[in-house]
Amino acid sequence: MFGILLWSSILTRHINVLLAVLLPAAFFFLGTYYLIVLLFTRTQAFRERRWLNVKSAFKEATITVIVAITCVVLANASVRVLCYAARTPYYSTLGLSFLFRLKFLATLPSEKRNELLDEVAKHSSSADVRNVISLLRVSFPAGISNWDVRDFNHKAKALLFTPQSDPNGDKYPLLLNHVALAFLYPPNEIFLNAAMADFKRSQEITIPDVVSFLFVTTRFYFSHRDAMPQCASLVTFRGKDAADVFAIFKKHSYFRHPKNLNYRAFLLFWLIGLALFLVIAKMRKQEAAGLASYAAALTAVGLLMMLANCVLATFQPRYTLPMLELTIVSMFILFGVMMESLFPSSRRLCGGETG
Repeated sequence: MFGILLWSSILTRHINVLLAVLLPAAFFFLGTYYLIVLLFTRTQAFRERRWLNVKSAFKEATITVIVAITCVVLANASVRVLCYAARTPYYSTLGLSFLFRLKFLATLPSEKRNELLDEVAKHSSSADVRNVISLLRVSFPAGISNWDVRDFNHKAKALLFTPQSDPNGDKYPLLLNHVALAFLYPPNEIFLNAAMADFKRSQEITIPDVVSFLFVTTRFYFSHRDAMPQCASLVTFRGKDAADVFAIFKKHSYFRHPKNLNYRAFLLFWLIGLALFLVIAKMRKQEAAGLASYAAALTAVGLLMMLANCVLATFQPRYTLPMLELTIVSMFILFGVMMESLFPSSRRLCGGETG
């Protein structure tokens, strides 16, 4: 089931490939915990039992790694087969998305920007990659803080390739992928600082901020009708204007609350919930390591997905949704098990009645 859901989710959005880490991380955390306990266990019988737990956890981690890799390969192969069937050239669009990540260059002083571009140019021996970097260097006039990525993209493609040299239109996207790789490996401190600034910003975003952003981006259509004619027939836009769409956000209060609850608050509640869960499990003498490992893996993967978004793409509030969702799911799992531990009699009563 994990494999099927992972395969499907990767096909909906590429960043979901990081969900492949979820179960391997949970079993790795569990195995590490058992290994640490084993080091402090002196009784031979308990040491043997703990060693079996360690081997079992890492065995399951290995199995889930194999399943995860298989799903990633299968998802990639599925897209390639569909493109082949539709006679559409297949290529990754990572480089094009990464161009938007480079919007932060417009906010840098020219010395810092040139320092970064000089170092990136050294990471590649490709003349085409260096040409793109040269174009980047001259595309930030003094006084401009907002870079038009689409305009740069059209100009760079026209300058570097002709319809004759790139008849299928796939050479330029591949070139952008190589440019992205030059920025990412090894990453420059200036680039990492920009990514971490966005990551810090993601921790301060509230749920109403995310929801309002979705309405704002929906309103984008009304000022760009000519560029998006295929949207005209959708019920979201039919017979409405920008004010009508945003009025929905203002009308329903549940879109605007809780106002001041950001991700840091959720993370604090999660930590308190995890601590309470462990205390209650210890008091009830229940095994808590497995569930605690899974809860930790959920939150860790959510943070990892947010960090990856900050490295690979320009920040958008909606990118915080996986981080928020996985942390909230983890909180509810912990809360549910705590309630089962605190009120076991009610559970047995329900089981007896149904039985």
